Amino acid sequence: MKISDLLVISLKNIARGKLRTFLTVLAISIGIASVILLTVIGQSGKKLINDKLEQLGLNGIMVFSGDFEGLTLADGERIEKRVSEVSLTMPFDTFIGYYKVHGSGSKTAVIFGVDENISSFMNMEILSGSLFNKFECESGEKVCVVEESFAMSEFQRTNIVGKTVFLSDGSSGDNYTIVGVVKSSVSDITGLIGVKIPQFIYVPYESLGYGEDASIGQLAIKVKNEKDAAEVKSKVISVLKKSNIRGKYFQVENISEYRGQLDGILDVVTLVLSFTAAISLIVAGIGIMNSMLATVNDRRAEIGICKAIGATRGQIALIFLCEAVILSVIGGLTGAGVGLAVVLTSKGITGITPELSFSGVLLPGAVTIMTGLLSGLLPAVKASRMLPVAAIRKE
Repeated sequence: MKISDLLVISLKNIARGKLRTFLTVLAISIGIASVILLTVIGQSGKKLINDKLEQLGLNGIMVFSGDFEGLTLADGERIEKRVSEVSLTMPFDTFIGYYKVHGSGSKTAVIFGVDENISSFMNMEILSGSLFNKFECESGEKVCVVEESFAMSEFQRTNIVGKTVFLSDGSSGDNYTIVGVVKSSVSDITGLIGVKIPQFIYVPYESLGYGEDASIGQLAIKVKNEKDAAEVKSKVISVLKKSNIRGKYFQVENISEYRGQLDGILDVVTLVLSFTAAISLIVAGIGIMNSMLATVNDRRAEIGICKAIGATRGQIALIFLCEAVILSVIGGLTGAGVGLAVVLTSKGITGITPELSFSGVLLPGAVTIMTGLLSGLLPAVKASRMLPVAAIRKE
């Protein structure tokens, strides 16, 4: 019996049980569509989170002084000179403060004390004006840079260069002139974690009253090559301990390392989602097996006649295996089509570009075919082992 004959017989047998075929194909379609959709959701979520973090521009190494003593601007200069892999260092202070505009009540803000190199550590897309320059930083000018969300919320326009805002740490404060407006990080973080956070306002570090030899709370370090961050971290610790007797209180953190750990967690989440959806494929496989076993019982006479006229056990088994595989392929193609259609239309609804990989479609397809083969194996073996006389006589 030729392969083409086996296929024709299998297709005719599938066509005879229309309702059974429809329900089996439906189960497989739902299974593979679920796998594709959940895989895309996992991959798209990972890409969205990484894109948001990339937009923030968080990278490099951060040095923290546990008690805000012992770490100075001079330590940053020493690190730049002694660690060749370091390109920049920057004092970095953050605290929850308050701001006032138009004589209104106080509102909460996250105030960053930085210097003119802030754009090297965080993405600062300038919309109006400019960032503060080196002179303004060194002289401690009362200037600041605000984000677009601040400008729109308080002034209903982006260009607010020259406007004044009163900034306070809760005990004392001063008026600061706005010299620049940058694209918002607040909206990105709010969208990422789903929690509303205060406005971000950036001021020159020296304007906060820190002198050249004053202790600083944090130091940001820019690494020339992110791949060297782990090695640089060790060298920075060594420099600090050699040059400062309070070095044991320093905590050095590799931001890039945290990004890698987050990627690993997101990969696990995506894998769990895919395996959860794959359970439906197992259920569909059980459905195929149940359907095929029922078919074997219904076609006893047909199997007996085929074996009586010379059909071998292998040919009988192949007929049932072909039916199982054909059902799997039809269900797989239908499910893949539905899944891809939903994925492609989701961008217009959610505004998020779906992340669809070739393996995200190919792997579920291969699993579907394997499910069909394994599900059809038991019914095929049962049919091939029937004795022709017993099968015909029982009918």
